[in-house]
Amino acid sequence: MPRGPRPFAETGQPLRAHRVSVYCTAYELATLAERAQAVHLRTPAYIRELALDRAPVTIPETNRAAVLELARVGNNLNQVARHLHTDGLEGIEVGQIRAVLLAVQLAVIGLKQ
Repeated sequence: MPRGPRPFAETGQPLRAHRVSVYCTAYELATLAERAQAVHLRTPAYIRELALDRAPVTIPETNRAAVLELARVGNNLNQVARHLHTDGLEGIEVGQIRAVLLAVQLAVIGLKQ
């Protein structure tokens, strides 16, 4: 797989190649940075989202923790799937597969509650 910048972002949109500069006071910059941090975005991304009428959504900390846990479990599941696709069942125990699937199931149940 080639390294370096990809011609298109995950959304299929061309990568951003144009810069827009905005002057603001120290107070305005601090306020923008604080608000961006509150929604887990960098300041430029926060400003872009607001300017394009895509108000950033604040994810409650409890949901954020659950989403991160699900992402970790999903990563484990992807590793098992990759191993099965490349090497078949050699070197992997059925118990390992069951453990990963159980973790996925528990994580999804936790998100629904």
